[in-house]
Amino acid sequence: MKWPVFGFRGRLLLGAVLPALMIASLLITVFLGRYQTDLERSFRDHSQTIARQIGPAAEYALFSGSHETLRMLAEGARQGDASIISVSVRDRHGQTLAQSGPPPQQEVPLAGTLQVKSGPRLTTVAAPIQQTAMPLDASANAWAAAAETASPVVVGYVVIEMSRAELIARQSEIVEITLMILLGGFLLATWVSIKIAAGVTRPIARINRVVASIGRGDLDARVPHDSAGVLAPLEAGINSMAEKIAAAQRDLQQKIDAATNDLRQQKEAAEALARIDVLTGLANRRAFDEAAQHEIQRAVRYGTPLSLVMVDLDFFKTINDRFGHHVGDQVLVDFARILAASVRGIDLAGRWGGEEFIILMPGAELDEAVQAAERMRLKVAAAPTKVDGVTCGYTASFGVAAFSAREPTLDALLGKADRALYRAKDMGRNRVEVG
Repeated sequence: MKWPVFGFRGRLLLGAVLPALMIASLLITVFLGRYQTDLERSFRDHSQTIARQIGPAAEYALFSGSHETLRMLAEGARQGDASIISVSVRDRHGQTLAQSGPPPQQEVPLAGTLQVKSGPRLTTVAAPIQQTAMPLDASANAWAAAAETASPVVVGYVVIEMSRAELIARQSEIVEITLMILLGGFLLATWVSIKIAAGVTRPIARINRVVASIGRGDLDARVPHDSAGVLAPLEAGINSMAEKIAAAQRDLQQKIDAATNDLRQQKEAAEALARIDVLTGLANRRAFDEAAQHEIQRAVRYGTPLSLVMVDLDFFKTINDRFGHHVGDQVLVDFARILAASVRGIDLAGRWGGEEFIILMPGAELDEAVQAAERMRLKVAAAPTKVDGVTCGYTASFGVAAFSAREPTLDALLGKADRALYRAKDMGRNRVEVG
């Protein structure tokens, strides 16, 4: 088979167009592959991060059996991201405890490590929820030793199913853009090649070097522009294409940065949610334990006073039985508001569990804590809860204890305050007792 004989102009055209087309195709292929890989990686990281963020927030709710809290976590996560189709929280046997959205269409094996299954339209992620709780009296060395030696205990799973529609749309968009750029570059190279004459090999070589540099990732490479040269339009076209590619790369980086910042904010929100009681907005038991351990260490080191107040709402079960749980919940919310408004800025008020609350008062002597508790007791008695036209008066019993260097543990301090609280209840409730 004989190749057709081209004249000088035809050979020059062929010699100019083919290398340009090959280099442009290589550049587009490399860029497109890299862009799609980055998009896929970003999407997978995004889905995995969301699953990992929900796990710590759901751990305590799993432990306490609060299905409503699990449902709220699942619903909040799904509403916070339009690409999330469904979120479910399951126990360690795989039974669904809370579900937001339709059941997952893809089944993912539940294991001790994060599992991901990607289909043409959906990506499903299953993340284990691992138990992190430690005994309250554990020392710092015990915490460190447990972290190094103990195997994680899986108490449940978070299963998230996300739509790949937005990812597919972005991939299709970049394919269309790159094809248009490729076509434009090819037409431009053809038009310029027709206009060139002898002595253009050096400019062509220079252009090829710049294109090759861009193909290797140097998006700042540009062709020195000579407006009087025969290849000036081609040089301008190459530079224009490079600017578009660089602009697309910058846009991609901005989107990645925005997604990363959004994930960071979601992580911070999830971490904050894991430390706050959802109903009352006060610190939960885990957050209170951490703060109390820190304040005890400070009291031991500097000899500063430290007091603790335990509170229990009187006859709270009767309130639930008589008025209903929605009134009981509002009583807890109102009581938490009174506590938050009555303590100092350095104090920490938290929900200990059920209708029990606890207040840590750094720098407060025992008599100061007793006076503060008495003020709170009077405010509670004078502020009945009103819900749907129903007025529900209630009282609270208080147990106050002061930290002692002779018993430098949180358990000892809690024990004294707890005994004082039970003494207040035994002595008729609606009173303050000292441990």
